[in-house]
Amino acid sequence: HAIEEDRSVAKRIIKNLQKLHQSFEEQIRIKTGNGVHDLKVKATAIADENGTVQRIVGVDMDLTDIVQAQEQLEQSRHWLEETAKASPDAITIYDLEKKEPVYLNNCLAEWTGKTPEELVAMGIEGRLQLIHADDRLNLLHFNEKINAADNSQLLVIEYRLYRSNSSLRWIRNRSKV
Repeated sequence: HAIEEDRSVAKRIIKNLQKLHQSFEEQIRIKTGNGVHDLKVKATAIADENGTVQRIVGVDMDLTDIVQAQEQLEQSRHWLEETAKASPDAITIYDLEKKEPVYLNNCLAEWTGKTPEELVAMGIEGRLQLIHADDRLNLLHFNEKINAADNSQLLVIEYRLYRSNSSLRWIRNRSKV
């Protein structure tokens, strides 16, 4: 039995089966004795050489575990993001291959007066301009150490960052691969 919200999907599946001439794929939630299950329903009509449909071949795949895992992953991502937003520290997840941030909480944006999107769009050269000139080379060497580090090492550096009002803020960066 399809759950109430998916009744229209069940009707579409029945309609497609009645047409007998087209393949289709639908995802639907059904009630069973074990609770609600997420199914992917795929079917294809098989015709003879005259084009007359002889049979329908269908496959139902139970996606319940996959859907639940995706929901748990989304919940974890949500709590991680909310925790990062509440932190008084700048939190950055950085892609070492692309050399760009994947995630920035709002602290760095508040300190620099740039939005997280602007900080990403600036590229590494643009972001280096936000660092005091005397600290840039040390930061570049630090980034090279991070590229060579293993996931058990915690690397630390201090440098000065220009704030939106052109004053400087001392930063202690703790990074882990």
